[in-house]
Amino acid sequence: MINFRFHLVSLTAVFLALALGIAVGATVVDQKTVSTLRSQVNRVDHRLDGVETENGRLRTELGLWDAFAREEDGKGALVQGRLSGMRVLVIAARGTDVDPLVKLRDTLASAGASLEGTVWFTPKLKLDPANTATADDVRALAADVGEGALDKADGARHAALHRLATSWTGADAGTASNPLEAMVSDHFLDYEPMPTGGLALSSIPQANTMFVVASSAGSEVPNDLITVPFTAELAQAGGHRVLAVEPAHDSPTKGQPPLRATFVGPLRQAPVTTARLSTVDDLEDVRGRVASVLALSDLGRGKVGHYGLGPGAASQLPPGS
Repeated sequence: MINFRFHLVSLTAVFLALALGIAVGATVVDQKTVSTLRSQVNRVDHRLDGVETENGRLRTELGLWDAFAREEDGKGALVQGRLSGMRVLVIAARGTDVDPLVKLRDTLASAGASLEGTVWFTPKLKLDPANTATADDVRALAADVGEGALDKADGARHAALHRLATSWTGADAGTASNPLEAMVSDHFLDYEPMPTGGLALSSIPQANTMFVVASSAGSEVPNDLITVPFTAELAQAGGHRVLAVEPAHDSPTKGQPPLRATFVGPLRQAPVTTARLSTVDDLEDVRGRVASVLALSDLGRGKVGHYGLGPGAASQLPPGS
């Protein structure tokens, strides 16, 4: 016969089993919870490490931006002394934005370069068939470069650009005369001396001069007819002495990004020039002007590169700058 004591013992055993089960279950749940929390903590630690790394990168970048801000006045440490003893002649196409060129010349001077002034290509060099004076201009240009027999615009223009490039770089071993004076006299070129005084045209450029050629999409002188062929001739004749630079030009379509690398782009793509000159396509920005100084410094050591924001640019600044 089952009595009350038996029921009490049975109920007590059941409750003890339940308590034991709850205790064991709670231990298992706690272990899972601890494991989950530990995993979450590890993830937070990993994210924190990533944030600290990113903060360090941003602090470095902020310091670089501060340095660029100081470069705007031409006194920053990034360019000081980089071009000491280097002679530089600037060649530019009329219609190119003047402000970036003025700032570039200031930056080059701050870097220690000895500037020889600026030679400007004028629209007269187009030898535009629509101009009634073209025949006379062709004859004048041919005479300026000692090729009086030429009577076609393309031939006279090509001869002039070739003669400028080879006489300036010494590639013709001094057998051809420098046509600069004659071309300035006939207004195919203009010469702008430095404010402190210019050199005699007959002595420009001097030996071992580096060349900075500037143009843009806004040039009054066609890049395909004049500035690109001339720069290519100069690079092939002079080796690692040519830097082609370009400020961005506002797009004719509202809301579209500015036009960039319209001048330097073909030079970057052409096999005969890409490894013989350096290019910068953001001259309107202080970074482009700093890149120009660093690129000229590298050219002095035979190193070329392509910098800026447009197609074909490897980076905004030379590596290790």
